[in-house]
Amino acid sequence: MAEDLHSLAGAAALDALEPDERAAFEAHLASCADCRAEVAALQEAAAQLALSAGSIAPPPRLRAAVLERVGRTRQVPPVVTPLRRRRPVLQWLAAAAAVVLVLALGTTVVVQQQSISDKTQRIEAQERRLDEAAELLRTTPQVVALPSGGELAYATAGGAAVVEVRDAASPGAGRQWELWVIPAGGDPRPSGLVPGTDGRFFLPDLGDATAIAVSNEPAGGSQQPTTTPFVVQL
Repeated sequence: MAEDLHSLAGAAALDALEPDERAAFEAHLASCADCRAEVAALQEAAAQLALSAGSIAPPPRLRAAVLERVGRTRQVPPVVTPLRRRRPVLQWLAAAAAVVLVLALGTTVVVQQQSISDKTQRIEAQERRLDEAAELLRTTPQVVALPSGGELAYATAGGAAVVEVRDAASPGAGRQWELWVIPAGGDPRPSGLVPGTDGRFFLPDLGDATAIAVSNEPAGGSQQPTTTPFVVQL
């Protein structure tokens, strides 16, 4: 009889026992740690299966592929084992887990492919804008003289910019010229260090920037200007 009660764990986890079976099994649980652990594990597995599919609908072709594979797979005849319900329940859980896994993997692949495609399109659009800005910098740049010598040249296209520092004065020992992008009403954002007295910078996304600036900073740069920057309004 004890073995028969052990076999009811799967049905108990799904609340599928007859009243007399339930009463006998609940009494059995009080003295059987193995059955208590098995019921808890099966209930947790069933709950995870109910929640794991997510809210993203799989593509129609995935459903068709699964159904086509099911139609080609030989079905194993059921094994009739009276009074032992554990095996059918576990088989049901395994089959449900397999279906959920197939759907989840298919959905994940589709979402990842779409994310990669979107990212690639954004990068390609930024590159096109930078190419256009570089061409404008070559043909019709905006040029301003730097107070300490040299000049700052720039061109913008669709929210991207290419900036050049040309023939700037030496920043001094242990110092570097640093480029900044200044947003409307915000703090300057560090945007590059001039390696010497000349440098070119590609800014793919100006965002809400209204100006660019150059300042003399300690070698390695600063997070905020430590000297008064030379500001150019865009």
